[in-house]
Amino acid sequence: MKNFITKLKEIKNKIVNKFFSSENWKRKWKSILKRYYNVHRNVASIDLVFDSFTELIQTNFGNGEVEKLNGVLSNKIEEAFSIIPKKYKININIYLKNFNNYTEEQVKKIINENLELKLFSLKYENHKNLLKTFGLLFFGVMFLTISYILRKKFSLLIFTDIANISGTLLIWEAISGVFFKNSENAQKLIE
Repeated sequence: MKNFITKLKEIKNKIVNKFFSSENWKRKWKSILKRYYNVHRNVASIDLVFDSFTELIQTNFGNGEVEKLNGVLSNKIEEAFSIIPKKYKININIYLKNFNNYTEEQVKKIINENLELKLFSLKYENHKNLLKTFGLLFFGVMFLTISYILRKKFSLLIFTDIANISGTLLIWEAISGVFFKNSENAQKLIE
């Protein structure tokens, strides 16, 4: 019975080594990419084709004088970025079959304005996160200071432990917010 199990393990290892070797995966991955993207050296190009510009805008946003892009275009771009390995540069071409009542210049202007709006909202979010981080740090240090003072003056062990844990958690939350939120916003900015 042990020989049979050993043989099965050997067969499994051969299959795994054959199909999951790095060279084999690289070839498979490139062949898959070439089906969906035009890959030349380290540049992957994709064409996003839309029937009309009205598919990309929200008609019920704003005062009727501005056009806000809906999530269709950004979702397609995000999807294209998520599939491509990081070593590739990505070239995305956007084609519209029908501009509707818009000129090409108006479409470019609308897209640029929407990108500026997204940048503004990300900067505003970063500012709010920075204020929140400083608040958490301040209160965390304050709780740790209170914990230290209580431990020196009184023997109220439970209260000092609560203040110590609270301060540590607040500082931890502030630090994790700095690292994780800023990296998320940087990723959004790239998109």
